[in-house]
Amino acid sequence: MEQMPHFCCFWQMFPIFAFTFRTTGMDKNLIISFREYFKNAEIITAEDIRAFLNNDKDIRKEVHYLKKQGVITAVKRGIYQLSEKKEFQPVPDARIKKINHLLASGFPEISFCLWSTEWLHPLMNLQPFRFFYILETEKDTVEPVFYQLKDNQINAFIQPDKDFTDKYIINSNEPVIVKPLISRSPCQKHEDVVMASLEKILVDIYCEPDIFYAFQGNELRNIFNNAFLQYHINYSRLLNYYKRRKKDNSMVEYLLKNVEDIPKNLLK
Repeated sequence: MEQMPHFCCFWQMFPIFAFTFRTTGMDKNLIISFREYFKNAEIITAEDIRAFLNNDKDIRKEVHYLKKQGVITAVKRGIYQLSEKKEFQPVPDARIKKINHLLASGFPEISFCLWSTEWLHPLMNLQPFRFFYILETEKDTVEPVFYQLKDNQINAFIQPDKDFTDKYIINSNEPVIVKPLISRSPCQKHEDVVMASLEKILVDIYCEPDIFYAFQGNELRNIFNNAFLQYHINYSRLLNYYKRRKKDNSMVEYLLKNVEDIPKNLLK
């Protein structure tokens, strides 16, 4: 990797800019210079941004502006990368919208999260013929929610094991697996539907091979590599959620061994 220039040399490189923010935001030429300056950087710290701007004061407004303009994205607390990848923003299909409506009307006070394994298909080499939905809800509401779905002719199952998944779910028509929602699960809201973030999905398919057995082995490696290659991943969100699920360090070891081009210091 080409070594980044030292900050002490920066003024000779870009002498024409006053490194301050205007009232209406950063100068367009300064944003271009920012991208050029950090183009070879694996990570960008707040201190790097402060040195670039020659600003020894609070730079939270500047960082917020850079994020809002799509120049940088947060990968851990106080650590950023240039925004060259896509945001993971799946669109809820008709089945997800129907489930969301049933729960929002029947259980307005509970927290729940939805996603579809179909979202993983573009990240795989060998795509499954079928897919299923995951509905996670508060532990005490799993059974009532399950029966609510069944009463509305939705093919639902409560947290099946591998054999049951293999025999009955994989070949079912748009099945929904209902399981307990882990507290503080990283989710995102789109079109008024709370859905799993990419970080949550990656952790879940790694931690639950019995349910997601079709996504293991080489395909798990493909999914992780393509996800990290194509999408913004928030490492803090990923690792914090994993720690809520497991107490070991196995996923970090898996990432280091199987996923290319991950900055090692982001996995600490």
